[in-house]
Amino acid sequence: MLNNIGVTLIIFILLTTISLVYICFFELKKNENFVSKKIYQLSLFQTTFSILTFFTLIIAFVISDFSLINVFQNSHTNKPFFYKIAGSWGSHEGSLLLWINILVIFSYLF
Repeated sequence: MLNNIGVTLIIFILLTTISLVYICFFELKKNENFVSKKIYQLSLFQTTFSILTFFTLIIAFVISDFSLINVFQNSHTNKPFFYKIAGSWGSHEGSLLLWINILVIFSYLF
């Protein structure tokens, strides 16, 4: 179940990123001095989906959902709670997802 939620959220991130780049490209051609409201909204959706994806991975590590290969390879049922949370960004996929979160949040703020 969590893997379907995570994949769906990643697809939403991809779609919002493509549409954000598309809209920004055409907004730059207009040579106006303000940013469209659509860009702010799409950037907010992108940030929200990205954060939800990372929290989904953290939840999978906390409840030890071993149907996810990342959790199966990097977690154990006897790990303390703090180490389960830290294991979510300790793997290659989790650290890339954390890095994407940081980039998306800063792009939204600026």
